[in-house]
Amino acid sequence: MINRDNRASMYPAVTAQDILQIPVVLFPDIESKIQTKVYHSHQAFFDAIELLEQAKELIEKMIKAGDAHG
Repeated sequence: MINRDNRASMYPAVTAQDILQIPVVLFPDIESKIQTKVYHSHQAFFDAIELLEQAKELIEKMIKAGDAHG
């Protein structure tokens, strides 16, 4: 059985600084993929807000219609 502490010491720790030093040139599409994901996340957020606003307007119309018949 491998002791986890020993196994971990067999491999050097990778830090965020190590990753930041990897040339972006090696992965030219990573930045655009990240930007695309961020854009889609933001777009989904704004779409959700728009849907909530539409739902609010619909509910307000339903309440007004109910009051008119009430």
